[in-house]
Amino acid sequence: MTGAKVTNVVDVTRAARRRRRAAGALAAAVLVGAPLGAGHAAALPELPLPGFAVPQLSEDGGNSSLGGTPSVPDIPLPGTDTSYLVGARPSYYANLQRMAAAAPDPVKKAINDLAAVPVAQWVGGDGLNDITRLVTEGKAKNATPVAVLYHVPHRDLGNHSGGGAATAAAYKQWIDSVSSRIGSDRMVVILEPDALPQMSELTAAQATERAQLLAYALQKLGGNANATVYLDAGTAGWRTVAQTAADLKKVAANGATIDGISLNVSNFKSKATTVDYADQIAGAYGKPLKVMVDNSRNGAAQVPEGWCNPDGQRLGTLADNVFDAQAKVEEMFIKTPGESDGVCGVSSKAAGVFDDALLMLQLGLASAAR
Repeated sequence: MTGAKVTNVVDVTRAARRRRRAAGALAAAVLVGAPLGAGHAAALPELPLPGFAVPQLSEDGGNSSLGGTPSVPDIPLPGTDTSYLVGARPSYYANLQRMAAAAPDPVKKAINDLAAVPVAQWVGGDGLNDITRLVTEGKAKNATPVAVLYHVPHRDLGNHSGGGAATAAAYKQWIDSVSSRIGSDRMVVILEPDALPQMSELTAAQATERAQLLAYALQKLGGNANATVYLDAGTAGWRTVAQTAADLKKVAANGATIDGISLNVSNFKSKATTVDYADQIAGAYGKPLKVMVDNSRNGAAQVPEGWCNPDGQRLGTLADNVFDAQAKVEEMFIKTPGESDGVCGVSSKAAGVFDDALLMLQLGLASAAR
């Protein structure tokens, strides 16, 4: 079936969005990437990184004991549509509250607007309690949480976000625990960012093991009736379409069914470029694939150079905050705004640590010191 014609995902998504608008879902729409106006930016000082001198919360891997998250009204949605869970990453929303409390206008408004935008919760080896919390909050708010599973052995090839499970057996046990905690409840799972495209940089034995582990996770999590799983497939321009399709087939050869992929996680390519890449991958893979696009950092008119905290990055936009499990294209803020990629580029913070000045840069309200 290689090369078979695949329905254009953009057309399908437009139809889904029209149906949601008819249901009133756009009453909850939040646009966070729109320009704030030259006058706003010009009135603010150029901040030397790390900048923005307000108290910094200690990072806790997404858990915070400091207060609640901003109140966002729940809007009931019909059919397979449900709102994404807002407040899924408590430490992030607490940091936004802290910054807004100390900020002048229009910074305060920009940050408060951002606080209404759902983001994903990243989950590593010590994050099983986060899965339980997400399930509980999702049920209480009739919303769909998004968890990014990030614990595969040899994670990030030992770079800024290195780590992961020590052995294949430990990883399988961890996936079993994640699946058990999700149970029959709703969850969107982004499976192991960069793990698939980085297979080519592993040893032959490690690459074989990784394909087997990703297949195991897909099989296990695919058994959760109301979980929607997207296997991360990198970003446009990293691996060719043929290479990505071949890697997907290596995973599928181990017994996995791949229905969806995530793309552009923590990257800067436009939604249009990403969806086109997804269409091409689906054609080369030989079956339709749903796609989850990370729009968290693709709001700049030009793609910034480099991947590690590049200058010139801007937050992207979301058409709405609705998840539809049947949609061919979904979009989400998977990378947490303001979180550093590592001590590199325009940030002096470690990977995963919230950086006030980086968020100001992403909002277009400050520029990096030269």
